[in-house]
Amino acid sequence: MNITKFISKLFILALFVVSCEEDLTSSTNDRTINVNTLEDSDLGFEEGIFSEYFYDLSSDFNAKFFYYQKEGPVANTVLNPGLLNPNRDTLNLRTFSDFILKVEPDDLDAQISVSVFDETTDGCSIISDACPDIDGDGTISNTNIVEDIPQVDSLIIYSHQFSSIKKLEWDVDDERYKPVLEDYEYGTGSSEYTSQWLQADTLIYVDDDVYKYDSLIYMTPLDTFLTSPVGQFYFDQSEYIKRDSVYAASEIELSIIFNFTRNILASDSVMYRVNTDCNLDGVWTDAEEKLADFDGDGDSTGVLKEFVDTDENGIFDINDTSYPSGFADYDGNGEYGFAYEFVDAGNGQLDPAEIYWDKNSNNERDANEPFEDLNCNGEWDDSESTTDTGNRMWDAAEYYEDSNTNGSWDTNENLSKLYDAAINLLVDYTDPSNPQAVSSITTSTSIELRGSAGSYTPIISEDIVDVVIKTIPEIDSVRTTFSNKVISQITDSTLFGRDYKILKSQYPNGSSGRNYNYNILDDSGDEVVRLHYPSYFLPYGFYAQPSQIADGFWYEDFLALQTVFYTHNGNIREGEHVLFDSVYVTSHGDYHVETDYVVEKPDSVFVPMRKVLYDENSNICLATDICAEDLELTAYDTTLTDCYSIIKTITMTMLGSGVEFGQRTTTMLAKDLGVVKENIEIRWSEQIGIDGEVWSDYATIALNDLRISELARTQGILNNLTGREKINIEELNQLDGDPFIKGRSTGIMPVGLPSN
Repeated sequence: MNITKFISKLFILALFVVSCEEDLTSSTNDRTINVNTLEDSDLGFEEGIFSEYFYDLSSDFNAKFFYYQKEGPVANTVLNPGLLNPNRDTLNLRTFSDFILKVEPDDLDAQISVSVFDETTDGCSIISDACPDIDGDGTISNTNIVEDIPQVDSLIIYSHQFSSIKKLEWDVDDERYKPVLEDYEYGTGSSEYTSQWLQADTLIYVDDDVYKYDSLIYMTPLDTFLTSPVGQFYFDQSEYIKRDSVYAASEIELSIIFNFTRNILASDSVMYRVNTDCNLDGVWTDAEEKLADFDGDGDSTGVLKEFVDTDENGIFDINDTSYPSGFADYDGNGEYGFAYEFVDAGNGQLDPAEIYWDKNSNNERDANEPFEDLNCNGEWDDSESTTDTGNRMWDAAEYYEDSNTNGSWDTNENLSKLYDAAINLLVDYTDPSNPQAVSSITTSTSIELRGSAGSYTPIISEDIVDVVIKTIPEIDSVRTTFSNKVISQITDSTLFGRDYKILKSQYPNGSSGRNYNYNILDDSGDEVVRLHYPSYFLPYGFYAQPSQIADGFWYEDFLALQTVFYTHNGNIREGEHVLFDSVYVTSHGDYHVETDYVVEKPDSVFVPMRKVLYDENSNICLATDICAEDLELTAYDTTLTDCYSIIKTITMTMLGSGVEFGQRTTTMLAKDLGVVKENIEIRWSEQIGIDGEVWSDYATIALNDLRISELARTQGILNNLTGREKINIEELNQLDGDPFIKGRSTGIMPVGLPSN
């Protein structure tokens, strides 16, 4: 027989059985179910001992379920059960009874003592359950100090950042030169990027021949650095937390020199200097002489127009007219033109037209084209053809840079003013008869300045020596502490006195990783209760997908007890019905919560579990006529008849908004097997016009395999060190390395638990 084909056929059959399962029938459908029946001694229906239908939480077992999810790792297997992958879409449920240590508040002092590391306690020499390899080095040892370990360390040191000028361009709108910076390429492959920062980095190593440290190793049951020793603790003796503390004596100085070459502006940046030698004679000139105050404004600096300049050409001609009162001859010279209240002195020569940048090359100076303003009047001036004139404005004393601060101008002191913007248009006088405005300045640009000022290179090259010094701690010692992982820390004293057991479920998420969930249960009384953080939906409501539910519900910061299963004197009874409601006042709103708990007795339940044909402990085949040599060949065809169905419906209504959330969990318990099937449905407030409640399937699990171990484990080594030693908790910390996290659960299943 082709074994592979045979197994494939069996799996297809299993999927068919689960997806096509007939509706469960209940013998209570036509009967009147009492409300709050726990006080009734006899319901008149079938009943059984609850412990025979639920797990012995004190034993070790591992149950595997096929897990059908609305939002599975790959597909919606609730709607499409045929897409379930039996190797991936599973939920594994297990206990850790022999590995859990309970520590009461009065015993915490014994849990916080610290001792040197020693795996050889009680004569341990070989790795076993009783003699664990705590540090994971593959051996049993008592090495607790290692001296003179080279400090293998390094640090990436980054240079300072610099920019380099590529060129300067005249911006007509802003009337100044603006820089264009160089671009630099960094990285390789997909990490390549462009930046205008000139920079570098290098990896520097510590000299491990010089710098050494000691490693000190300790053990403690409860690491008080991680957890405050307050409350009742449950922790896992099979798992250990490693915490390293680094102690530094001083600092190690690491230095590196980076060398760069960049382009910068020359120290005498002429484009930032505006000419103040307004008569171009090369020497400082005092203010122009004031003559009269024709208009009586008290300043004697005005230029008065003696006519109406009709054609606005700035001169008196036949097109111009007089003022209504007649022409005004302010200066009394018998001519009509402009009357100056001061001496508008020329410079003793006929000046050529001021140089401008003919941006549009039309051989005319346009209004927005920059020019070299040599006479300081802020206006472009054409050439003086026949007459040496002033600049048509009163000039104050010329500004100069009083470099020696003696209060008077000295030869060679600059007759220019420095600005914080490059507003001075450069003009190249290499050909004095044909000077050229320079609108673009590159690294190769060199110009001759006007007169005897000499040549000027605006952009020059600069070499940078960038010394960067960083420090790194000089390690004196590394102190390693091993402690047990904490499952739960209970600080509410009203929750003490219970013997909690741990159920852990593990299932895949959508990114090839895994999710997990803890059920912290107490089955010592007539009720099976769960320790949980109460949760409520946020005011918006209407979350349908697991990811939305994970984000759409909030959690209280305190732990509380929630009843998972009710019993009557330890019995599960067909027809049991518990109905109650409560109002919870919270920081996010008030919620009315109604819980309806019903027990039914179905005729039969199909689950995709192999028949138990083989006793692994005794190595005996229990049904020799059909028992295969390999249990993997036996069929997924188990029909169960001795079962109870527990239907728990929770209806949560946010008062005020009226938004209603429903969660219905149907849990199937089978004798000697525990939970064999569980289904979760949800609903939200129905739309107006829709009659009745509309429920949608959320997730389903169906038992595929159950293995119970009778093997016990001795107490953990950390417990043997000082009697009872160590723990930490609070966030309900860790089993198999997974911390307890806040999440919604119902039955044994999670509801929208976030991925870890």
